[in-house]
Amino acid sequence: MPQCQFLSNNELKPTGMRDTGSTMGEHSKKAGAPYEAAVRDLFRQFSPTATVNAGVWVQGPDGRRELDVDILEKQGDRTVHGVVECKDFNPDTTGPVGIGFIDALDSKRHDLKLDFAFLCSNAGFTDDAIRKAKRVNIGLLGATRSGDSRVRFGVVDEIYMRHLRLTDPPLLHCWHVEGEALLPEEITKSGEPNFEGRSVAQWLHYRMVLMIAANPIVAGVVFNRYVLKAPIKLDWPAGSADVRAIGLEVSIDGAWFAQSVQLDSTAGLYDWLRRCMKLAPGTPAQQLQIVGINYFGGKWIAQAPEVDWANRKFLPYEADFKFVVWKNGFRMDNPALLDPHIVPEDMELVIADLPESATKSVPGITSERTPESEMGKPLWPGRMTPS
Repeated sequence: MPQCQFLSNNELKPTGMRDTGSTMGEHSKKAGAPYEAAVRDLFRQFSPTATVNAGVWVQGPDGRRELDVDILEKQGDRTVHGVVECKDFNPDTTGPVGIGFIDALDSKRHDLKLDFAFLCSNAGFTDDAIRKAKRVNIGLLGATRSGDSRVRFGVVDEIYMRHLRLTDPPLLHCWHVEGEALLPEEITKSGEPNFEGRSVAQWLHYRMVLMIAANPIVAGVVFNRYVLKAPIKLDWPAGSADVRAIGLEVSIDGAWFAQSVQLDSTAGLYDWLRRCMKLAPGTPAQQLQIVGINYFGGKWIAQAPEVDWANRKFLPYEADFKFVVWKNGFRMDNPALLDPHIVPEDMELVIADLPESATKSVPGITSERTPESEMGKPLWPGRMTPS
């Protein structure tokens, strides 16, 4: 979520400024009351020790104001007070929530001196509403409770998928131990190197897939180099040799594709600002559902969307969805167990200075299904170079 957080601490009793009982009949007749009750129940799951009520009236500087979902909780010695405004809109008739509702909630938050504010809508939000909410720190949410009739419409948002292909066989690098002779070509060209009976190349393949997934890469030459804590012996069909570092170089091209899907869960809140689902804690285990996804469809887009690719800002119980379709593949069925032998800094997946050219779609790449005869076919054996 934005800087506002779901808190859990000691139970707090309502204050005298709040009217939670005299208007319950009035609230139950309100058109959006069922949706507000569903959102209230979700927030009770996220913050079980908080006081969370729907249809609460409080006294403001200009008279009584209604809080759709009122949240009170203790954070140390301080009382934290927030609101969730709910818009039970029909996305087909009413359309997404606009900037005017953000302005109104921002005004209410300041009038009542609230610590945080969320706006919850399953009809989505306009682009200007999202920009304004980010600027004034108002969270934008969508309620998801599969099977709950009070939530009439599912969250529909755009997701992104990459279609990638290797344009050349991978190039495997091995660095000889300093002070020793270069690795003989009759050994390095005799086949794949193994470490303790498992494939070094396949470990490098696996690491490459992880790194590309953690960065918005769709084109260019990608190179990974891993320094070993101490030299290790690799075995080729024609002999063995000690190495101090290994690496993999691949050339890829690909493109981004966008499509709209319905996002649902057994119990969760979709964060429209950060484009991720926060699943409610508790048992049974919560499930994220993506309805209507097409791995071989979508609209070609030129540039990577702005999302948290490495999931570095994830909070507890959050789930994300990033998809990569490889048009040809890597072999990864028997990777060497090399993780403990690599210096820790080389296990970092995020590329700090990724060039913009690497994030741009290649014209002509489509999302069409790869022919069955080529699907998953690895570009291997690859090439080998001693260094």
